[in-house]
Amino acid sequence: MNSSYRVEFSAAERRYFERRKELLFLPPAPDELPIIPQVLAIYEGAEAIYQDWGVLRVRVINLHHQPGERRIHFDVEEVSSPGLGLGTFKPLPGKLRRWRTSVYFHNMTTKNWTYEETGANFKFDPDLVATVVNHAAAFPPDMDSGAAYREIGRIIIKLESAQRLDKESLGKRIFPADKLLMEYRSAISARRPHPPSP
Repeated sequence: MNSSYRVEFSAAERRYFERRKELLFLPPAPDELPIIPQVLAIYEGAEAIYQDWGVLRVRVINLHHQPGERRIHFDVEEVSSPGLGLGTFKPLPGKLRRWRTSVYFHNMTTKNWTYEETGANFKFDPDLVATVVNHAAAFPPDMDSGAAYREIGRIIIKLESAQRLDKESLGKRIFPADKLLMEYRSAISARRPHPPSP
């Protein structure tokens, strides 16, 4: 049995991936340059819910931009929060996680920053952060970590589903959107089935 297979991409999908790859190495556009210092100032010290097969409460610090790049670099530090540290993020007694990372301009909205490679994201919406923190704090001490993670996941989906009814609630794109990239992304998204909300 031949285990090899081919994935067929539409013309729109091929253009999307080509354009996305180009964007990673392009310098900032002239209309993006004035926005960079504003982002560094506004988000320095901001708290977020970080979701990546697990959930953490985090703070972003040391934001900076390297000339010629279309991304923001920053450090992430875990904020101790009862009930969080779920999924793949098992609690580390007496220690909080910290790591350095970056996010590309085209993956940043005012309320959500997403990793290019994995789709993991930082959710900055203050209402969402407060809701997740309060729900997690109310979990029984002996609650299974997997069950707690799934419950938080359902809460996040419910909140973001409600926000989609009002596009303003989802947050605005921080940097000017690349029109072609957005068109191709919308075309691809429309072809994929979306799982029902739990």
